Amino acid sequence: AHGKESLPRSVRATTPEIRSAKRLQERMKMNVLRPGSTKGAKLGRIQLKAMKKAEAVKIVKPKKEKLATIQSPTKEEIQELEILKLDDILQNDVIVVDDLSSLMMLSKAIHETENFVQSKRAAGEDINDEAFIKASWALDAEWKPNRYGEDNPVATLQLGTLEQAFVVDVQSICRTNQTQNTPMGRVEMILSNALKDLFENHDIPILGFGINHDL
Repeated sequence: AHGKESLPRSVRATTPEIRSAKRLQERMKMNVLRPGSTKGAKLGRIQLKAMKKAEAVKIVKPKKEKLATIQSPTKEEIQELEILKLDDILQNDVIVVDDLSSLMMLSKAIHETENFVQSKRAAGEDINDEAFIKASWALDAEWKPNRYGEDNPVATLQLGTLEQAFVVDVQSICRTNQTQNTPMGRVEMILSNALKDLFENHDIPILGFGINHDL
C-alpha cells in the first residue's frame, strides 16, 4: 500500500497491467500455458493484449538539461586581450577615505559614474562590455568577527573602479554607539548620501564575492 501511494498518479493505473503481463510471461516460460489447449489459447490472447497494453505505457522521465557548449577562444583572440601587470595596477590611485577631503573624492567618483551611465541611457546606447566595465564598482566589507546574536558594524568598506580604489575607514568617519534616531553629522551625511547614490542606481553594476553579506 505504501508503494502504491508513493507512485505518481499517472503510473498507478497502468501498474496492474504491467504486473499482469509479467506474471503471464513467467507462467508461459514455466509451460503453465500449454500450446494447443483452449485455456492456453485464451490466456495467450489475454497475455498478448496485456503485453501490448504494457508496451504502450510510457513513463516519461524529465529530460536532462544539456550544458551549453561555449566555444573556446582562438589563439589570436587570446593574444588580443589586454594583459595587466602588477606594476600597472599599483599605478592606479588607492585612496584612504578617513576625512572630509578624501570623502569628497569618493563622492565625486560616484557622481562621475552616474553621469556616465545617464549619458549612455540618454543617447539610447546599449551598455556594451567596455561600458559595463567602466561603470562597474567593486565592493568588499570587513568587520570584527561576531558571535551568535551580535551585530558588529562594518569597520572597513572597500570600493573600487577600474582606475581607483577607495578604502573607507568607517570607524573614523562614523561615530560609534549611536542610535538610529541620532542625527548624523556632516561627514556622516555625505558618506550616507554617496553610498545611497551608488547602491540605489540600478545602472551601476556592483561586483564582489559574497556580496549579499557585504550589503
